[in-house]
Amino acid sequence: MDESSVSASPVLILQMADILILALFAASILRRTKSVGKGGVITSVVVLNVAVSFIQEYSAEKTMDSLRSLSSPTTVVPTRFLVPGDIVNVLVKRGDVVPADL
Repeated sequence: MDESSVSASPVLILQMADILILALFAASILRRTKSVGKGGVITSVVVLNVAVSFIQEYSAEKTMDSLRSLSSPTTVVPTRFLVPGDIVNVLVKRGDVVPADL
C-alpha cells in the first residue's frame, strides 16, 4: 500500500466544508457576540465533530486504498480477458494472491 496516495488535507477540507458544520460555525460566531460561553460551547462541539469525523473518514479512505491494491490481480493476460472455461497454467506458491474462481 502506498501511504502517499491518501492525503489528509482533502478529507479535512471536505469535513469542514459540510453545510451543517458551516451553519454551526456561523451560529457560534453570532452567539459569541451575545454570550461568549454559549458561543464557545457551540465552537467546541463543532471542532469535536470535525475531528471525530475526520479521523473516521481518513481511516476509511486508507482502508479502501489498501483494499483497492488487492482487488485486481494481473497475470500475463489481464484477468478481465479471462472467461469461464479458459485453461490457466499457473504455478501457485504459498502466499500468492489468486482470484477465487481461478
